[in-house]
Amino acid sequence: MNLLTPGLGLLVWTSFIIVSLLIGLFLVFKIWNKKDIDQTTKLLWTLLIIFAPFLGIILFLIFGRNQGSEITKKQ
Repeated sequence: MNLLTPGLGLLVWTSFIIVSLLIGLFLVFKIWNKKDIDQTTKLLWTLLIIFAPFLGIILFLIFGRNQGSEITKKQ
């Protein structure tokens, strides 16, 4: 299967991009709905997800998901 020519390859890449965008939008909404993260951190995560979507999504899922819960545990 040649992923660079029109046909099934185009469908695969298009689906991959659409799913990535939907995951990115979901994470941005999730970030801005968290009450235990400050505004600067929310803005930085959002910018990373917008300007480097694949890297930003992976980094947020690894490092950012539990970021606010650690802050509340310390208090």
